Amino acid sequence: MKIFEIALSSILGATLGVALTYFVLDGRIDALKAKVDQVTPVATVDFLSIAQNSPPEGLTDSVMKRKLDNLKTQAQALADRGFVVLRHEHVYSAPKGLVVRDEGN
Repeated sequence: MKIFEIALSSILGATLGVALTYFVLDGRIDALKAKVDQVTPVATVDFLSIAQNSPPEGLTDSVMKRKLDNLKTQAQALADRGFVVLRHEHVYSAPKGLVVRDEGN
């Protein structure tokens, strides 16, 4: 009989723990989701990276235009996904993952 009581107590305790955790955390998760929905993601575009990655002899006009158009396309894609896109030169600091730069190709 003791094994049955221990097993029943364990099952009831686990069920009660899961239920209480759900009810306590559900409100907190909903509040966190609401807060995240209010924050607009921000990214920056570093147009100066084209000059930093260019060879010493410079770039031809067509290559420069292609690189600028590529950065503008990436910025527009971010804007279409809901990002606010700023020029990197006007931002004091930003995480590396939120800066769009020329790859140097």
